[in-house]
Amino acid sequence: MNEDQSGAIIGSDENLMYATSKGLDINLSKEYDIEDVRNVIFDKGNFYILANKRDGKIGYFLIKFNFDRETNKGEVDFLINWEHKLPINDADMSVMSRKDGG
Repeated sequence: MNEDQSGAIIGSDENLMYATSKGLDINLSKEYDIEDVRNVIFDKGNFYILANKRDGKIGYFLIKFNFDRETNKGEVDFLINWEHKLPINDADMSVMSRKDGG
């Protein structure tokens, strides 16, 4: 859930949805063709999604997702797009920040 609780990512490893408090739903799995989601976290206004599959290919895919309430559209950046032959079975994500806010 985001900071003001107006939106959240819900789902399973097979289907991932972004839902807003105003009833708008975005099927992230279909919209961005991602599957086998291993982890989702929220930090500083963005959701980070770690998935094993994108466009039907196995790999390591780290996606940054932000929902712009003014345009009612999701913005996505594919931070890591690494295709390989081994899926990740167990994964955890953390965010590190400096004390001075950097």
